[in-house]
Amino acid sequence: MEYLKKAHKTAETNTQEAQKVVNEMLTNIEKEGEQAVRDYAAKLDNWTGDILLSDDEIEKITAEVPQNVKDDIDFACQQVYDF
Repeated sequence: MEYLKKAHKTAETNTQEAQKVVNEMLTNIEKEGEQAVRDYAAKLDNWTGDILLSDDEIEKITAEVPQNVKDDIDFACQQVYDF
């Protein structure tokens, strides 16, 4: 098929395409579970390591986050909760 003129993508068409992709991903995750999550992590992020962190790993990593960033995250969470 030859197109004489193609329509420009709009925010709406981009949103619709994104929703379709996300819905397909969520459906796949519901069906396949953790394996689907691992597959997406490898495909999208080149991540093949652990998905879940131990409590010790979480403590170590969060200790490295500056306090002002933690405060900003807490504030944002509270704003969402209040909304």
